[in-house]
Amino acid sequence: MDLPTFTFLAVVVGVVNGRALFRTLEVYADMIGEGRAQPFAERWLFDSWLLFQTMLHLLLWWSIWDAHALRLDFVRYLFLMIGPVTLFLATSVLTPPRTLRGGDALEHFFRVRERFGYISALTWAWAVFYVPVLHGRWDEEVAFTAALGVVMIAVASFRSQNVQRILALVAWVVLTWLIVRFAVLIGPASAA
Repeated sequence: MDLPTFTFLAVVVGVVNGRALFRTLEVYADMIGEGRAQPFAERWLFDSWLLFQTMLHLLLWWSIWDAHALRLDFVRYLFLMIGPVTLFLATSVLTPPRTLRGGDALEHFFRVRERFGYISALTWAWAVFYVPVLHGRWDEEVAFTAALGVVMIAVASFRSQNVQRILALVAWVVLTWLIVRFAVLIGPASAA
């Protein structure tokens, strides 16, 4: 892909991704500025998913560098946009509106967990097919990516706080594994 096309793609993805990242940063700023209405022990589940989403947005932005080597047509462009859009939607559902911030974070999480889980599962389904669609081969980490999709369907399906805590921890373990592998495979963005 030539530099102007890649720049166009990076800007479009960056706008969508940046808006969602801004939403998470707003929630963090409100938590710091207003103080926490709840002790951490009562809200860590929400906080862990908010941090998880923040990390995904940072990883998405980092991974877009991979697209510089693509031959991009309109269909691939549309496919490429599914990930940032569904990630944005999941983050938007998870982050409470400003009028609800400072309230019960755990209650909010359980109120939105189904929508958050199912939309996130769509993001992970997109991630499973990212490499095959854009590069014509299967990614060796596809099982871990698919596992996160299954975790997100479980998030949407189970109301138990204990199950939700386990799912959050499993998601973090798998994501940490993917981050380590991703860092090894892609290396620094400037190296490509």
